[in-house]
Amino acid sequence: MTTLDVCPAPFALPFEFVDQMQGANDLFEVGDQAQKLGQDIVARMDTNGFDSEYMFVANFLLKKALKTMQSAQILCRCGYGSDSLSLCAVLFENLIDLLFISQAPARRSRRFCQFENVEKYFQAKKVLSQKRLPKGRRKKYMQYRNDLHPQVKGLLKYFKNEYKGWSQRSLFKRAQAVKAGLMYQELYWVFCAHKHTLPMVARGLVANLSNGNFRQTYGPDTKGVCDAAEQSTRLFLQICLAADMEFNLSLRDAITQSTEKLQCTVATLRKAHPALFS
Repeated sequence: MTTLDVCPAPFALPFEFVDQMQGANDLFEVGDQAQKLGQDIVARMDTNGFDSEYMFVANFLLKKALKTMQSAQILCRCGYGSDSLSLCAVLFENLIDLLFISQAPARRSRRFCQFENVEKYFQAKKVLSQKRLPKGRRKKYMQYRNDLHPQVKGLLKYFKNEYKGWSQRSLFKRAQAVKAGLMYQELYWVFCAHKHTLPMVARGLVANLSNGNFRQTYGPDTKGVCDAAEQSTRLFLQICLAADMEFNLSLRDAITQSTEKLQCTVATLRKAHPALFS
């Protein structure tokens, strides 16, 4: 991509924030390297083609993760750490699904694909279960449900619990199955707390001022930025490693090097600029 192919993003960032974040440039560079690795993996998978549903689903999850990782990194550079941390929840979910599907690639990929219209059917039923609906809405959803039923009636036996999704297991159970139960309890709940604005994240939305006072943030701020940059990069590299191991893309050494560089960069940054992780 050349400079003629892009235009500047319409971001207005306070000079104070830009100055404060200069120390995090090395961390952002590791994130850029991770994105380039992801793009390389996507290119290699696209070249290999999709000769199975597993390849299709894995490619879909990887591309979605790459896009989400890019979004998280952009938010970090703009000073929206809490919002970026909420996207880390999505990256965690992508990682768990990719690892979980790889344990039984043919069957679980098939269920993942089959659930698309089944989920729409279940949602139509949930809407119709409401006692009162706006005028014309019930008729619309009854038609929608009836149109979907012939497509899903042979699949409903695989999805007996309409609240447990395509895998018929909770995310926690899937995480346990791929030995990520502790990661779920230590990190995922924090990501979701930012996503749902739970009370436990209130401190992360408050900035301490030099005069000893504090203010609630509502624009670009250093709060949570480095944490989000680290976690989004780490999760995405784990997704890249899972894809590489499954499809023999010969990028494991590069992924491992990036992971080690991330660890070193974060350790150095915590010592040199501890306030960025407060």
